[in-house]
Amino acid sequence: MNKRSDGLPLLMLLVLNLTGCPPGRDPSAEGAKAVDDLAAGQVTPPSPAATEETPASEVSVLIPESEVYSETSDIYLQYGELRVRPGEAAFESPIRPWSGYWLPARSDYLFAGAGSPLAIWDSFVRALPLPRSQGGGAVQWEKTLYEQNHQPLSWEGACDAWAIASLYEFEPTEPRAPSRGTRLSVGAQKALLVRSWDWVEEKRVYGRPYRGDRESLWDEPSPAGFHRFMISELFEQSRPFIIDKDPGIPVWNTPIFGAFTRLRDDPVDINSVLVRTWLKGVDPLFHDPEEQKNPITWIELAYRLSGKRQADGSLRVTGGAWLQDEETGVDSTLFHPDFLVGLPPRGEVPAHGSFNPGIGEADWMEFRSRLGLSYRTP
Repeated sequence: MNKRSDGLPLLMLLVLNLTGCPPGRDPSAEGAKAVDDLAAGQVTPPSPAATEETPASEVSVLIPESEVYSETSDIYLQYGELRVRPGEAAFESPIRPWSGYWLPARSDYLFAGAGSPLAIWDSFVRALPLPRSQGGGAVQWEKTLYEQNHQPLSWEGACDAWAIASLYEFEPTEPRAPSRGTRLSVGAQKALLVRSWDWVEEKRVYGRPYRGDRESLWDEPSPAGFHRFMISELFEQSRPFIIDKDPGIPVWNTPIFGAFTRLRDDPVDINSVLVRTWLKGVDPLFHDPEEQKNPITWIELAYRLSGKRQADGSLRVTGGAWLQDEETGVDSTLFHPDFLVGLPPRGEVPAHGSFNPGIGEADWMEFRSRLGLSYRTP
């Protein structure tokens, strides 16, 4: 855990959608071969036929007119304009996320009982010679929050903390003892890791969460912005990323670590390509925190990229639209990402921590050391 540079963050509830988000689709036969290749580790490197990296001299030259004032315009400032060609490509990041309990706001799992994760944590802190957390009162803080939040929605939880923790933390695989007479199950270790990533500095969010008000845009991010982001983060940099996979009001943070994308010329418009993309991610554990599995979710998207055809045959993208594919049943006009999250700068562990003042930084680092936990840097 690293100390937040601007002091303690405001207390807030993190949200996860349970009711409004359809489950990940199984990949259709059209994408089955690429899916099998990904599963077998036979990944295809980024194909020049499918995408082109914008020359450095042209970075930030073109932001699609429809997005100049949108919350996703920073994608083009960060990565440059988008040019594509018909073709296909598949890639899987070596950083594979793990599944953990999403800590729903309606659950008392974290603090109920002497064997709860935070009860074991408080016991560990009280046994330290010089504990630096606030009296080891993590249980009381969490319980008070739980009691004050009288009617949390069914989808409220800590999915964003879980999603990023699953990328920076190695997955616990066996019970461990932080001190004599205590034992933390795999599920309890994951829960504490999730709680230690309540806030994170330097992650990049593209798109405005949909809130159903006048400022909310259902089609944001645009297909062009999404495609540029995906190509840059996953295919070019080999980095996983996070999306809210439901465009509605509830939030469903999902870590994505693989993708297969197919681009075909639009038969009725020379200045467009039709795209099918399959995103490979991991779902959280919904019911049993001790379940040891990593359920894969597939998110299938259909969209059009449009622009101006170049002399070399590439398409300089200036816009696009989410599509409904009646043949396969994929309707990306209704089901597409709501916002995109790029990880903090690579090669280092970002500053992060818990909202719970009973989980102090120095004590947490000692706890990690006792358990033999280490970070990875996607």
